[in-house]
Amino acid sequence: MRTVLAMLMIGVTASIGAAQVEFRADLTGDQEVPPVTTRAFGWGHFTLNANDTVTYRVETAALKGTASHIHVGKRGQNGGVLIPLQGGDKVWSGTTAPLSAADIALLQSGGLYVNVHTQANPAGEIRGQIEARPVRFGAHLTGAREVPPVSTRGVGDATFVVNPDRTITYSVTTRNLTATAAHIHVGGYGQNGGVLFPLSGGPTAWAGTTPAMSPAQFTSLQTGGLYVNVHTATNPAGEIRGQIHPSGVPYGVGCPRATGPASLLATGAPVTGGTIDLRVTGGRPGGTGFLVASFLPDADDVLNCPVLIETAVVFAFLPVGLDGSGEGGLRLPWPGSPSAIDVYFQFLGLDGSAPAGFYTTNGLLLPITNR
Repeated sequence: MRTVLAMLMIGVTASIGAAQVEFRADLTGDQEVPPVTTRAFGWGHFTLNANDTVTYRVETAALKGTASHIHVGKRGQNGGVLIPLQGGDKVWSGTTAPLSAADIALLQSGGLYVNVHTQANPAGEIRGQIEARPVRFGAHLTGAREVPPVSTRGVGDATFVVNPDRTITYSVTTRNLTATAAHIHVGGYGQNGGVLFPLSGGPTAWAGTTPAMSPAQFTSLQTGGLYVNVHTATNPAGEIRGQIHPSGVPYGVGCPRATGPASLLATGAPVTGGTIDLRVTGGRPGGTGFLVASFLPDADDVLNCPVLIETAVVFAFLPVGLDGSGEGGLRLPWPGSPSAIDVYFQFLGLDGSAPAGFYTTNGLLLPITNR
């Protein structure tokens, strides 16, 4: 484990808070209208920039694309081309012209999809709805993160999940303190700000669901502009605080077992002093496999199974055993690093009954920050 963490600490740097809003799409044939039977698959990453342009990257495998576009249309609906994408025949990347306010509203409401066309399927072979992602967040709370810092033995951890209606389901637990209140506040690193949502519970645990966020508030959440604060009688302005970070961003689709797909998700806060729980569900009961870690994503077809990390820069194979329900995982403490890094994971499960002898989960981006 120490070797893995040491490798993470020398990873490539990544910007924090550069994007206005982050979106993802997982492309498959069964999302086409009507559905298309194909082995092809892909994923897309879309960033809405401050000048209303969109920077995109779409990667595909097991096809030779003739074109790719962003279309207008909700899930299950076909619509016209909004933006032709640059690239092909497997990768498309670039930055669009500025979007109108109406087009941005469609993007933020799930009203756009990305389509990849082929000679065999000129109307589209694989498609994916463009949706706001990440939606899972975490925070590690300490007195040192208060502004100004507070000397305390109190610590805490929190998880946040954004629901389709933009409400946030939250859980916050603390140790070594008795709190008077807890809130989600507006404010970036090193900044104090007003209360956005009061949290229900106390004096050591809070759980519930907030009212719905506005699109601008969701933007603040995705770009590190919200924090959770726990107040006490001794420190009424806040005794422990943690900036809210993405826990992990799933992307792409895996190679399913006969009983259905397996999934890889993360909870926790990938920050100094925090921990991340990587969890596999839907795997082979009592089986084994590996969490494979890489510094770059990919889309590749290996023995008819999607591989969603770049194998040329894989740096760790972490063995994982699954229980009788096909679940298992690893808990990774994060001691800190000199810079922020993005790490990509995928679970490879061993299954002799599968055609390829193995199966895979979705990919998972773990954005680790040093703040």
